Amino acid sequence: MSRVRSFHTWSRTACRTLARTEDLRQVSISGVQTLPWPTQQFYFFSGSKLKSEIATCVFHRPSLLESGCFPFNFETKALPLDPEIQADERMIAEDKLLKAKIHIGTSDANSGAHGNDLRPLLLIEDSSIRLPELGGGPGPYAKHFPWSWVQHQPAGKRRTVVHSTVTLANCNTGRTESITAHLAGELVPQPELENPNFGDMFLPDDWKSLGAEAGSYDSLDAREKFGCHISRAMEKVVLALTLRRHAEAHLESHGQFESFSDFREFVCQHVHKVLGK
Repeated sequence: MSRVRSFHTWSRTACRTLARTEDLRQVSISGVQTLPWPTQQFYFFSGSKLKSEIATCVFHRPSLLESGCFPFNFETKALPLDPEIQADERMIAEDKLLKAKIHIGTSDANSGAHGNDLRPLLLIEDSSIRLPELGGGPGPYAKHFPWSWVQHQPAGKRRTVVHSTVTLANCNTGRTESITAHLAGELVPQPELENPNFGDMFLPDDWKSLGAEAGSYDSLDAREKFGCHISRAMEKVVLALTLRRHAEAHLESHGQFESFSDFREFVCQHVHKVLGK
C-alpha cells in the first residue's frame, strides 16, 4: 500500500472527524463510558463494477477488519441507479438514496440482519469532474461529455479536478452525511485512441510524482496502490465510523489524553490501525 497520503494529512482529517462526528446511533456519551456496538449491516449501492470493487478493497481491508473498531457487515449491491436525474450533486445523492431504500425493501430497512434491532447503513457515491477551462464543467454530467475534445487543447487548458462525494445514510437514525474527496491532475492526450474516456487520459499529480503513467486511472490495481478520488472519500468514511469508537475504548482503558500531542499520536496510530497507512 502506497504512503501517498502522509500521516499528517490523515491526522488532520481524523482530528476534524472526531471533533465533529456524533455517534451514528445518536446515543449520548457520558464521561468515558464505552458503548456496546452490535453488528450492523452496511450496503454500498452502485451500478459500476469498478466502484463496487474499490469499495470492497476499502471496507474489506484486512487492517480494518482486524482492528476491532468496525462492527459492520459490509456488502456491495449491484444496483443500477440510472436513469440519473439531471440536477446538482445533492439532489442526485438524495435520488440515489431513495432508489437504494426502495431496493432493500421494508424488511431490510426496518429490522436488523444479525438478531438485533439495528437497521442498515446505506452508502452511495457520485463523481464529478471539473475543468477550470470550462468554468467548472462538465461537473456531474461527465458521463456524457465528449472527452475527445481534450485531444486538441494545449497543456495549460487540460488541468482538471475530479471529486467523489459519498453519502452515508443510517436507516436506524435517519441521519445522512456526505463526505467529499478530490484529486487534481492533468488530462494527457492519447492520439492513438479515437474516442478516449476520462480514465484513458487522467493522470493525478501525486500519481505522476510516483511514476504512474496516463492510461492507468481505470486500473483497479493502480487505484488501490496510489489511491483514487473514490477510495479517498471512502477512507474518510472509515475514519468517521471508527475513530470515535476507538477513542471511547482508549478513554475507558487509559483515561484522558495528557496533551494534544498525545491525542495526535493516537490519531496517527488509529489511521495505521484501520487503513494500514
